[in-house]
Amino acid sequence: MRAELQLVDAVMGFFVLVAILALAPFTYQFIGMVSAESDPLTALLMQLIPPLLLIGLVVSIGVSAR
Repeated sequence: MRAELQLVDAVMGFFVLVAILALAPFTYQFIGMVSAESDPLTALLMQLIPPLLLIGLVVSIGVSAR
């Protein structure tokens, strides 16, 4: 049996993607401010937040389609 993505999950995924993209400039500005004052490991972890949000969205949609 194949996984089926429900319409509600697709719509919610779309709105979450739009929200992530809309907040991206503010997130990158915040990361830039924190990176200037923090150690390299913290700066690296902060820079991984936007890609991890997108990966989490894809995994979430995949799990809901299961």
